[in-house]
Amino acid sequence: MIKIDINNILNPLNALALGNSFKDEYSFYKYKRVTFNNQASEKENILLLIMAYRFNLIDLSYLLDINPSNKELLDYYNKVKKDYYNLLTFYEEKYNALSNIPLKDFSKYCYLDLPWVGDK
Repeated sequence: MIKIDINNILNPLNALALGNSFKDEYSFYKYKRVTFNNQASEKENILLLIMAYRFNLIDLSYLLDINPSNKELLDYYNKVKKDYYNLLTFYEEKYNALSNIPLKDFSKYCYLDLPWVGDK
């Protein structure tokens, strides 16, 4: 088991910019960015946040696989997951679903609704 310090986990946007969720780990990343600037629209900013939180959740899940009994890490993972689903819900309510499986109404097939995900 690896000793994990929650303070060494980057926030989702910084993690996405560096290509890694953990401070001082794997510093080389071909597409590394210092930060993400505001995108052209609110919709693009929300999509960027969704992508960042999803990236962070995947990294954290790998860490949880190695440290399944770390309660502090699990609590942090659940917090990030809650924020991720809040972002998805906000996006879905304001714009439309990102997939054909909606978050709330499972009897609905989302791709029949307009506008579609790629539409502006």
